[in-house]
Amino acid sequence: MEELIKIFTELKQRIELLERLIALSKIVIPTDGKLVVDLQTADPSPENGRIYYNTTLHKFRVCENGVWKTITTT
Repeated sequence: MEELIKIFTELKQRIELLERLIALSKIVIPTDGKLVVDLQTADPSPENGRIYYNTTLHKFRVCENGVWKTITTT
């Protein structure tokens, strides 16, 4: 019984690791190592978790709970 618990625990940890790797695989970093976000002149349609740079405001914006917010650095 203890052996089964150990196997299931290890499998659960592997599944959690794979889930994190799958989420990271959606992020593409070019070969030069620079990550560039989308550039827009105004807020696009809300999409939770989306980040872009507003070229009119000269600010990074993030969508949280369906609302666009400016990312502050202070």
